[in-house]
Amino acid sequence: MGFFGVIAFILFVFSFNGVTMATYYVLGNKVVAHVDDCHTYPTRYTDSVEVVCNGTWKEAYGDQVGQIYGVAPSEKGSTITVHALHGSAVEDGTQLPSIGAAGVSLVALGVIGFGFLLGTVRKHSARARAIADDAQGTTTNRPETGQVSTPD
Repeated sequence: MGFFGVIAFILFVFSFNGVTMATYYVLGNKVVAHVDDCHTYPTRYTDSVEVVCNGTWKEAYGDQVGQIYGVAPSEKGSTITVHALHGSAVEDGTQLPSIGAAGVSLVALGVIGFGFLLGTVRKHSARARAIADDAQGTTTNRPETGQVSTPD
């Protein structure tokens, strides 16, 4: 995958949470949810804490229980408006990560895809050259096998 592919993959993974929240916000159904509980966890590498709140809400296909992003621990026990999608939700009015996070994610995914495509094209073009050289009876260095063939 190469150095740039690894960097692109890391950027994609780190911007994924912002893309997920934006997806819930844009595609989710606007419903009323009850904040059941909130827990805070210390983060591994900084002095901050991560807040995880869970709640319940009703959607067209039934009652849902799941994590609600963007909720403060002080909202435990309250009823709020959320955008819900498949068992997760984002509180209405939550400051979403900038569109830059989604852009970085899409660019990173494009770089990864382009790298794989380029590698595949190179591999198949080398094989096609070897087949064409064999058909013409010329000497060929075959990179996929490490062999050199000469005409009979």
